[in-house]
Amino acid sequence: SPVLDVKPYIPYADAIATAEGAWATHHEPPIPVRWSDHANACLNEWYGNNSPENATLRCLIAETIAQDPRPAHERGKDGEKGQEWNLQVFDVSVFWSVAAGIATITRLVKPTGDDSDWMSGYSGYGCG
Repeated sequence: SPVLDVKPYIPYADAIATAEGAWATHHEPPIPVRWSDHANACLNEWYGNNSPENATLRCLIAETIAQDPRPAHERGKDGEKGQEWNLQVFDVSVFWSVAAGIATITRLVKPTGDDSDWMSGYSGYGCG
């Protein structure tokens, strides 16, 4: 992993016009994202079918997954059969898989109980 040294910007000392970030020069194109019927139903059940919250969260989740946030050694290839990845977006745990170059959001889970301990809620509720 690259090391990032966070310090104040000092214009006379830090401005290097020819500097390049060699470790982050290649930009991967986004991967297509589709929603399973179950994931769609969950979002609609929790936030209402036409609510601004639903639309905002749906867009945020899709744009995040399109960037392929899997570990670097997994990017650019399909997952194993049944393999899922998971990330947390606000109070929703998003599970997705990748097959044929398409990310499919397979299910969404909200924690139960105390939100400060959201991992304990995975036996909690999905929807439907």
